[in-house]
Amino acid sequence: MFVRGAGRTFRLRGYGMPHLKGGGAGDQLVTVKIVMPSDVTPEARDLYEKLKAQRSDNPRAYLG
Repeated sequence: MFVRGAGRTFRLRGYGMPHLKGGGAGDQLVTVKIVMPSDVTPEARDLYEKLKAQRSDNPRAYLG
């Protein structure tokens, strides 16, 4: 299953290792790794569908 955003790397400015001689911190690079379960039982699938129905917002609305 393809998940959009998986494998994408984000730069978190100022959240990396502190500079040795002061002056803040470096940047932290974070790579997103999304792992979907390969064997979903029908009961688990029903629970996922119930959770989906509970959401009132659309987390992908900004993607266009």
